[in-house]
Amino acid sequence: MSLKTKCAECGPYDARYPFEICTACVRKDDNVNQPSHYTQGKYEVIDYIKDKLTNEQYIGYCLGNVLKYVSRHDLKGGKEDLEKAKVYLGWAIDEYET
Repeated sequence: MSLKTKCAECGPYDARYPFEICTACVRKDDNVNQPSHYTQGKYEVIDYIKDKLTNEQYIGYCLGNVLKYVSRHDLKGGKEDLEKAKVYLGWAIDEYET
């Protein structure tokens, strides 16, 4: 699903995920939207995981990550963990629209 959104850097664009900044402008060290340690090679890890799981399993995977990041945010990653939880929640919601 493609979303029309507006990048804070370059303006409107079609987005696969609801990021605040388009993939053309994402810094390589963006640990929320495109962590460099998950984007090595031809495929992003989340795309491989989604491809291998059923829709129900993928939603459960995403919600499990939401719980993880929300539960630990005050002990480890702070705001960054809450941003990660938001991304996973968005992906889970998107699955209900497909």
